[in-house]
Amino acid sequence: MKPRRLSFAAAALAVIIPLAVTWRANANRQATTSSIVLTERELMLNTGDRNQSAIYLTFLMSNLPDATLSGRAQELGLARENQKPRRGFAVFELREPGSPSPSATPASQLRRRPNAGPVPTPPRPDVSNLASRLTPVDAGLDPHRLRQQWPQPDRYLIAPAQLSAHQVTGTKPSDSYWQLHIHFINGRLQVPAEWRGFFLSLPKIEAGAKPLVYRVHIRFGANYEPWLESAWVPTEPVSNPARPPLSQEKAH
Repeated sequence: MKPRRLSFAAAALAVIIPLAVTWRANANRQATTSSIVLTERELMLNTGDRNQSAIYLTFLMSNLPDATLSGRAQELGLARENQKPRRGFAVFELREPGSPSPSATPASQLRRRPNAGPVPTPPRPDVSNLASRLTPVDAGLDPHRLRQQWPQPDRYLIAPAQLSAHQVTGTKPSDSYWQLHIHFINGRLQVPAEWRGFFLSLPKIEAGAKPLVYRVHIRFGANYEPWLESAWVPTEPVSNPARPPLSQEKAH
């Protein structure tokens, strides 16, 4: 009887698990919380062995967090010894490294213009700089409150994150502070089967070659989980990967 029961349980799981995954994916796509176009600078392609069934896009963020994050560790209850990391949410702005901080714009002004349209991306200060433009600018436990403060979903990505902090000791006690650390949750996006051929058709990178150039339209849903909406190669060489309207790009 035991082998039969095990076989029945295995067969039931084989049916239930795919149904649960499909249900969760459909529930996630009932709403869009962020809709943003990223480049190879923010989404690294990991193909591994091209004969494998799965390939991934890994989110990369800037290692230069914005000044607005100072003080967030204490506000989130992380500024204490032996404090365990907390699951929360982080706001990433799509902007060029070294460009002015959005913290100079009061949050009250941002809230008054939720439908003001796309904000032009500042010109890139250094064309050779290929660092990610996803810059952490805020963090918290309530994603709805964060969206009110950062209302443009095509510029500000809100994603689940693990939040932790460590104390930076200065020469004087008054110089010490707690530095917030942000780590992506769900930071690796599996490429759907229908887009596998597109990414595998991109030229293989050789040593010393120029990096691949591609665009990916990513949406985050009601559960703040990402999915790939579309991907394409720009019709013209990209020297400044600002976000043009999709009508100016050739989508696949």
